[in-house]
Amino acid sequence: MSRIVRTFSRVRPNQSIHSPHKRRQNSGSLLVDSYEYNRSLIEASLDPLVTIGVDGKITDVNAATEQVTGCSRQELIGADFSDYFTEPDRARAGYQQVFRDGTVQNYALEIRHRNGQITPVLYNASVFLDTRGKVAGVFAAAAISPSKKTPRKPSTSSTRCWNRE
Repeated sequence: MSRIVRTFSRVRPNQSIHSPHKRRQNSGSLLVDSYEYNRSLIEASLDPLVTIGVDGKITDVNAATEQVTGCSRQELIGADFSDYFTEPDRARAGYQQVFRDGTVQNYALEIRHRNGQITPVLYNASVFLDTRGKVAGVFAAAAISPSKKTPRKPSTSSTRCWNRE
């Protein structure tokens, strides 16, 4: 986390950081500022963004992902990434390929909205690392496919987000 703070935060010239207490206060403030800055970048994306843990579970999403699935962030986080696609096995193979090869580009999938509407997407994904340099998960961005010009008829099968226990 300290790498993020050093990269995105600057001490203003008239800020005084003399006492250890003052340094702790400023560090906490810088962390909050850094988090808010990074969160705003993620939410600014019009494309669905998702992070996937090594167990295949969703660890974070942006508002565009909530919109395309019809599921809330709370419903999505902790759920199996593969459950939100028309071909769950193909979705699973895609993120497993990222863990194996480090990246995947233009990986075609179809997201199923909770109302059954199908949205074709092209996923670009890569692994991301923790502070120790170990693979922590997959960061994936879905570009809505040009073939989405006319929405496909809703499917009759359900998506797991509203069936989770």
